[in-house]
Amino acid sequence: MRVAIYSIDSISLDATAQHDLLNTYAEKNNYRVIKHFSEVKLTQKSISSLIAINALLKGAKAGDFQHVLVQDLALFGASLTHMVGLIRTLQSYSVGITFLKQNLSTTGDQGEVLVKVIEAMWNYDKQSLSSRIKLGQRNAVASGKKLGRPSLNNDGMKAAVIALRKTGMGMRNLAHTTGLGVGTCYSILREAEAI
Repeated sequence: MRVAIYSIDSISLDATAQHDLLNTYAEKNNYRVIKHFSEVKLTQKSISSLIAINALLKGAKAGDFQHVLVQDLALFGASLTHMVGLIRTLQSYSVGITFLKQNLSTTGDQGEVLVKVIEAMWNYDKQSLSSRIKLGQRNAVASGKKLGRPSLNNDGMKAAVIALRKTGMGMRNLAHTTGLGVGTCYSILREAEAI
């Protein structure tokens, strides 16, 4: 089987050590390692900083390999959401993934069950976060707090809009300068009958 190896610097195990472990695993299973993708010297683990992941996806789409070896489930992707998307994208290219530390693979019937469990965890995490946010908002409103950003539409701002308009400033410039919307500026000026 043609495989690719993906490694990423982490606190527990650097990319070189992961690479060695995954190479050993590939040799034991008579896999032919076609490509190595490695993320090194990352300052943050964000989707935009994972350059090797993008190269891996391009190689998978091109059919360069049939399977990807990764040391640890926690090292694949920037977040749970990102990981689910990566797994599904690789599956659409008929490429499986093996996570060595957990001894899990996304191929076969058991692999599909694994992916469904990961997706269920992702859905749970998303719903749990949404519930916590809504509960926090409800509690804030109950304690008398106002939600949303503070309004810029106050007496001082109204005076500034009127004064700037009297200097001949156009509506778009006026809105940009004050940070208000064009419609809000029109409303203020209509109220003051200064249009």
